[in-house]
Amino acid sequence: MVSETNDLKNVIDIVSAGVAFGTMAQVLPTVAAVASLVWTLIRIGEWAYAKWQKRQFNPLDH
Repeated sequence: MVSETNDLKNVIDIVSAGVAFGTMAQVLPTVAAVASLVWTLIRIGEWAYAKWQKRQFNPLDH
């Protein structure tokens, strides 16, 4: 189940990057750029939170 979720996120990441590139090339509308930016910010926030959470809970420290 986790692998399928990660696979889906990876596909969406690739699509998001393609949308961002397409928008910069003026192929796609501004709405697509905003959606891509929002998705990318969510993923960066998710990554940062997971890294922070991992640092907060270190079983070797307790």
